[in-house]
Amino acid sequence: MLSVASALLSRFAPAESISRRDALALVIITLLHLSALVVMTATELDLATKATFLVTWALLNFFWLAVLRRPSISALLSLGMVVALILLSQFKYDKLMMTVNFVDLMIIDPDTSAFLFTIMPRLRGPVIVGALVAIPLLAVLWRIDPFRIRVRTSALGGTLCMGALVILSTAYPADLYGEFFNRDYVSKFARYGEFFNRDYVSKFARSGVDAVYEFATHGLLESDAIVADRLKVAAAGCNPAGKLPHIILLHDESSFDITAAPGMIVPPGYQRHFQSFDGVPVRRRPA
Repeated sequence: MLSVASALLSRFAPAESISRRDALALVIITLLHLSALVVMTATELDLATKATFLVTWALLNFFWLAVLRRPSISALLSLGMVVALILLSQFKYDKLMMTVNFVDLMIIDPDTSAFLFTIMPRLRGPVIVGALVAIPLLAVLWRIDPFRIRVRTSALGGTLCMGALVILSTAYPADLYGEFFNRDYVSKFARYGEFFNRDYVSKFARSGVDAVYEFATHGLLESDAIVADRLKVAAAGCNPAGKLPHIILLHDESSFDITAAPGMIVPPGYQRHFQSFDGVPVRRRPA
């Protein structure tokens, strides 16, 4: 971000006074970057994860600067992506005890989104409100932001940040089971001693480096180049006395009550599986 800061300061160097429009835009840009620092302090634990967060934050800004050239909109879009990642990680951890990683990007499609809004209809309201607030805000920043960053500068900064991210991920590799662990301390502001999972952005960024490396070295599915063993053939064949039935196996790994989604037809007694010994549904039991 030093090149961006120098480009912004060079605009004011020959001028004796700063216009109100320039000052307003500079204040907005500063507040957006300070907000990112606040998020980093609240969600990243040690020095390595904080450094990874800063490099990722700069990389996102340089990406949007290369596309849009406006630092205020780039900072706002980057902050929105960081906040969305943290909220999705908290949501996923609350349901599956796992935070969001880079491989989760493979399942983002219209069908997955439609299924998510089907089982979680309450999410529609916040998403719509967020869009209604973000779109006018982006339009206003587009008009008042007088600063422009060269694409060459943004590309160079993004390349340096990508290299720094690879170096950090190599020097401080992510734990394979890190997204399952809750490494966090108990917040003194949390009621009843609730635990909060942290390192959302740094874990996601480092998982991206690991995923790209594994894909480049092993491909989508890891397999041996040469297999010496072969499947053993049964000595005697199986001759059933009658027609075999069709068997359908339902693997209910996450134990989620699908009746939370409207219009679902379930077998008789299905909901008893989600009730405790006193008859209270587990998913509705107060914490």
